[in-house]
Amino acid sequence: MKVCIATFCALLLLTWSAPSQAMSCTVSSLGVALGSYDSILRNQQDSNGTLTYRCDDVSADIIIQLSSGNAGSYSPRRMSQGPFRLSYNLYRDGARSLVWGDGSAGTAQLGPFTPANGVDTDVTVYGRIAANQNVHAGPFSDTIVVTVVF
Repeated sequence: MKVCIATFCALLLLTWSAPSQAMSCTVSSLGVALGSYDSILRNQQDSNGTLTYRCDDVSADIIIQLSSGNAGSYSPRRMSQGPFRLSYNLYRDGARSLVWGDGSAGTAQLGPFTPANGVDTDVTVYGRIAANQNVHAGPFSDTIVVTVVF
């Protein structure tokens, strides 16, 4: 969608007077440290993190999406350590009922909404490591891509 908007704006520049600046958004951080998972107790592990974004020269609503990570699926996402996997997910709400994704496969996006102009804005990201996992000890990680659509 963003590519189509950029192409449309380029066509307008040829026909109309261009605005002095175009809208832009950046994500400066997405940090969710899920902590230590005890594979003996096998309880779920909840944690919160923060996504920080900023939009300048606001002229449209935005939607913020999160990728499925290295698992390629939102049900569940999976952190990895070599060949070992640890199931987890990221949520939009504190009840952890809305998986934060791209709007597909039953996931929820953040938006559409009009962002504040020129302000760093923090959004809470709720994380949960699923219960009852017998996993290998050591650090696990995943890479999530944040997409801002406008």
